[in-house]
Amino acid sequence: MLSPDALVVRAGKQRSVEFLEDKINTVVSRGESPALSVWALDPLTGESRNDTLLRIIEDAMPPHPVVQVSTFRALSDAEFSLILDTSNGQAACHYNVPVSHPTNPAVLEAFINCFGQPEAKPSRGVK
Repeated sequence: MLSPDALVVRAGKQRSVEFLEDKINTVVSRGESPALSVWALDPLTGESRNDTLLRIIEDAMPPHPVVQVSTFRALSDAEFSLILDTSNGQAACHYNVPVSHPTNPAVLEAFINCFGQPEAKPSRGVK
C-alpha cells in the first residue's frame, strides 16, 4: 500500500479529457478493463522529491520527455484508486487507475487536475 506522500507520475504533456477518452476507448477495444496508467513509489527516508521521481523514471522508462506528477493523497482525496499491475512486462511501480466506461468527462477532468503541469524528466546528475 502506498503512503499518502507517494509520488504518482503520468507520462507526457497531454491534459485533455478527449485524449484520455481516446486512450480508454483503445484499452476497452483490446478487451481490457477501462483504466489509466500511472507509476508510483513511496519516497525513501530523507529522499528528495527529485530523487523519488528519478527512481520512478528509471524503473518505468516512459518514452516522453516530460511527465506530470501528483501524490497518492491527491488522487485518493479525489476518490481515485490505484491498483498495482506488473503484468505483461510492466514496471514494478506501474499502477492502473480504474475508470468507468463510457467515461464521465468530469471524472477525467478531476484526474487531470490531480497532476501538476508537465515538467522535464529528471536524469542522473541533473537536479
